[in-house]
Order: sequence, then structure tokens, then C-alpha cells
Amino acid sequence: PAPATVGPPVVTSGHRKTLRNAIEAACDANDGLTDGVLGDPEGDRPFPGFPFGAEDVDGNGWGSWLTGAPSTVLGVVPTAAFGFGVGLMRYFVYQDPEWSYVDYDFGTYIQDSGPVTQQLAATNPDLDAFRARDPQAGDDVRLFMMPGVLHCAGGDGASFVDWVGEIDRWHTTGKAPDQIVARFRPGDTSEGRPLCAWPASQHYAGGDGRQPDSFACQ
Repeated sequence: PAPATVGPPVVTSGHRKTLRNAIEAACDANDGLTDGVLGDPEGDRPFPGFPFGAEDVDGNGWGSWLTGAPSTVLGVVPTAAFGFGVGLMRYFVYQDPEWSYVDYDFGTYIQDSGPVTQQLAATNPDLDAFRARDPQAGDDVRLFMMPGVLHCAGGDGASFVDWVGEIDRWHTTGKAPDQIVARFRPGDTSEGRPLCAWPASQHYAGGDGRQPDSFACQ
């Protein structure tokens, strides 16, 4: 869009609702429970974009991040992706607050972004130096995906975890967790769901869909 004349979203809330319904129809039941939460939002292939499941959400979903939404207050930028993308170019790559993408030629981008890329781009998967300093490195790393959770928090999934407690228990016992419990509300231990150490994901085993013991990590 022209920087000074950003108009209404091209992808409307109706479009986003249609997309969300189609994705849920195809994927929601894959974890054994149809509840609006995708147990494995990655799907069969890695998708280098926004996770599936937040297409029709304004605040902290597609509305605020990608397509723009009337109910979203973002100040002078139409979407968060627009703000971060343009801001990165202006203040990190070119260090020029007046930089504009109008008529920009990407032909020199790789060269221009080289110094910033060396600091910001996590493109080297080699952990040998880390492992050399820690023989137990293979037991020191766990990735827990949070199905149905938006950026940081929110969404239909369980997003509240006592991370400090989990890390302390791991350190005290010396046993890395295969799963931990996330709660739907802070401080409420009556309802929740298990988070599974990747690449395992949660699958419904039967019972109350808001109780951790109704799911198994597979």
C-alpha cells in the first residue's frame, strides 16, 4: 500500500472467517476432539508463515498482525507485520527513518542487510560449541508447542504455565519433562491441557476436554 493512504483491509473479516472454518473442518478433529483447537497446527509440512487457527481473530490474530481490522488500535501502522517489516528496514538495515519501500529495488537487499543479518539471522544450526561446554546438552533442551494459543497468550488453548516451577523441578530432579500442564486461566489448577515435548503432540483420549488427563502425548 501507499504509506500515506492505507485503505480498508483487502482480506475482510468475512474472508478470514471462511478460511478459519475451512481449516477447522479439515484439521480440528485430527487430535480426536472437535473443539476449535488444532492439536498440531504445523500440519504435515512445515509452513513458514503464521500458524493455522487464528485467521478470524482480530486482536493478536490475523486482524492485528496481517490483514488489519477496524477494532485493532495500532497507531500509525495498519498491521503489526507492516510495522515490524518497515521498521526493520528503516532502523536496522538502512538506519534512515525516512526510508520508504516505494520504488525500492530489492537487487541490493542481500548486500545492504549483511551487517544486520550477521547479528539477527539464526541460520546456523551447529550446536557443537554449546555441546562442548555441556556434555548433557541433549537433555537440556525441550520445545513445547502451545496449540490454540496466540502470540504470547490468548486464544482458545491453554496458555498459562508455571515456567519457573517447571525449570526448577527439572533442575532439582535432573529429569527433563516429556510433558507439562498448561492452564486456561492464571492460578486456576482445575482445568488445563498437557503440552507435549516436540515432536509429540496432544491427542484426545476421552473424557472432559478441559482436563489434562483426557489427553495423551503421542
